[in-house]
Amino acid sequence: MITIKTLKEFTLADQHSFGFSGYHAHEIYQLSRTQHENEFTIKLTRVKLEQPYIKRWTYTQEDTDHYAELITEKLSLGAFENDRLIGVAIAQKRAWNNSLWVDYIEVADSHRKMGIGTLLLNRMTLTATEQKIRLIELETQSTNTPAIDFYLKNGFEICGVHSFLYDPETVPEQEKAILLGKLMDG
Repeated sequence: MITIKTLKEFTLADQHSFGFSGYHAHEIYQLSRTQHENEFTIKLTRVKLEQPYIKRWTYTQEDTDHYAELITEKLSLGAFENDRLIGVAIAQKRAWNNSLWVDYIEVADSHRKMGIGTLLLNRMTLTATEQKIRLIELETQSTNTPAIDFYLKNGFEICGVHSFLYDPETVPEQEKAILLGKLMDG
């Protein structure tokens, strides 16, 4: 049985226990921009790839320390199966725009495609509603079409693109930041 609870801690060992951390995409969104005298257009076009795009993330103690700081806000969630952590959604409240920023969400490789990510987002939505937070927002990569599809399926909308967010020294050129948001009712 899967239970969703407030996350109390998330260690580097917990993250490593999730197995493969990353994604495989058979399609990506390509960004194009045009500018005319009174118009600026940003366009995302979904294109099929001949070879899958494979992304693997690595995590450091610095990442873990950052997540530990966010967890103290008591807005982060863990998915547990028989007391074993199998998924997380780590978030922070942003008072300046009354939003909940999802900094990190991941489900163990062995438990993906089982609805656990949806359970985490549903609970996060409930928390946001209870705390009268107006918006949940997050970011993913233009190359991570599985994540984009997942967020869209869960009521998020693409609300922006940040074409310079990622350091080109460490991230491939085709990866652009896609911002997604979910407005809360009422």
